[in-house]
Amino acid sequence: SNPPQPTPEITLAAENDRRTLWGEWWLSIILVMVIGFSAYRVGASSGLVRWGIRWSLASVIAGLAVYNYILLRLPGVALLFPQGPTLIGITLSVFCGSLIGWLMAFLFQRIFRS
Repeated sequence: SNPPQPTPEITLAAENDRRTLWGEWWLSIILVMVIGFSAYRVGASSGLVRWGIRWSLASVIAGLAVYNYILLRLPGVALLFPQGPTLIGITLSVFCGSLIGWLMAFLFQRIFRS
């Protein structure tokens, strides 16, 4: 008769893939806040305080939206990050997202100047 075999340990793929993302989170938050503050300062120093606030909010919202899109692994993320998101990939994506948010708000201001 065969000796009893030990039951194999079952692990979920999510547990193996899980790692702490605190470094990416802190770096992204600091980057988004610096770009948002810069957008505000550019607007305020130009005499456009209300538009500076709008530019700031647009850049912060866009940067955080990009960060969440990547970490939630929504459609298209696997194409951009085949081996999974990395620190430099997340950082560059958040940076570009914040700048695009600022640019969109700036273009909106140019089109609908009040």
